Amino acid sequence: MTTVLVGTWASHRAVFQAVPRDMRTADPTRASELIEGYFALANKVVELQGRMPFDVDPPSDAFAVELHSFEWLRHMRAYELTSVTAKDSQRIAAHHAREYVLNWLETSRGHPPLAHTPQMAARRALSLTNHAAFLLDEAEPQHYRAIMAGIMRDAKSAFTRRALVEDPAEHCLLVVACASVAHALRDHIALKQQTRDALVQSLRD
Repeated sequence: MTTVLVGTWASHRAVFQAVPRDMRTADPTRASELIEGYFALANKVVELQGRMPFDVDPPSDAFAVELHSFEWLRHMRAYELTSVTAKDSQRIAAHHAREYVLNWLETSRGHPPLAHTPQMAARRALSLTNHAAFLLDEAEPQHYRAIMAGIMRDAKSAFTRRALVEDPAEHCLLVVACASVAHALRDHIALKQQTRDALVQSLRD
């Protein structure tokens, strides 16, 4: 069963057909700050000064959790630059967002353990899936493949390690995130069934 499960998360055939939307409020001001290199997360602010956010020592564990979840991407989608069109504003924001995501993927082995827990992998996979259109439209082919591979790798990591999460609420949220990723994919019928079954079981537990 495990071999089949792992194989279904392979990224080489993964294509999104309908991604879930992040319905939380997005702040254009926060978007400008993120693009300008000011990361305000968990009541702390870090100025990048030309560095990538993952090259900076996080001021707290709570900051690191928020950073590695990528849930702040929703603000970047709201970026508005008055000197250009709305479409160009989105292109600028998407370019910066892709740079952040690709840098995380390139340096992932050096990230702290909290960035790789099953819960964090699930949150990150869902965040990137929620913003897939924003990230992947107009992306270079190699960048498209790298981001899709990262999403599938995180979703697989979370789903195959879900038994390690003992808290019922966190376990359920993890499975919901993995099921959301699976159901956004084109085809992958077996994977959708597996995540749906796991969600039903999690709700029963």
